[in-house]
Amino acid sequence: MATPYRRPLGICAVAALFFLVFAGVAYASTFIVLGDDRYFLADTQATDKGQLREYIPAGQTLTNWERLVSVRVFSDLKDPEAYLRRLGSQVVHDHPAARAQLLQNPQTKAYVLDFMTFPPEATRPYYAEWNLMRATDVEGKGLIVYQYARRIYDVGPQTGLIVNAERNKMMAPFSAAAFEEQEDTK
Repeated sequence: MATPYRRPLGICAVAALFFLVFAGVAYASTFIVLGDDRYFLADTQATDKGQLREYIPAGQTLTNWERLVSVRVFSDLKDPEAYLRRLGSQVVHDHPAARAQLLQNPQTKAYVLDFMTFPPEATRPYYAEWNLMRATDVEGKGLIVYQYARRIYDVGPQTGLIVNAERNKMMAPFSAAAFEEQEDTK
């Protein structure tokens, strides 16, 4: 059986094929820098009272992340200290094993809520979650709440050491971070 003759692809056809194959490679990804790491936009939710934007490192998912950054906007709230105090009380009330402390930066007077929670025992995979939250009132926008969270899936005697090391590493960058979105085009 004879092989049918195939005409070679022209330059335009090769260029079109190249574009179709590689077009998805160069795209813009929204990210935030915190410390030495980039956190890419993974989810956005909006309601009439505000919005939530969540960011995770490349290669992680919202169902199984180790580090997460979020920005929440509450258009109807104004008082950062009151919000963080309420949240800290709610965390301890909802999670009996939780620990929370409200810290104030002596120079900037900004408040940071530092807390640890655990999911119900039946949660799989089980984890400990440590959080830092900072809030600020922005004229015309409302209360903006910044969050850094770290999940530890291998919970045990070393969990406290991991959290303390993470706290020492992240407190200064978190307190100073602008949480400005940037675009990555690679």
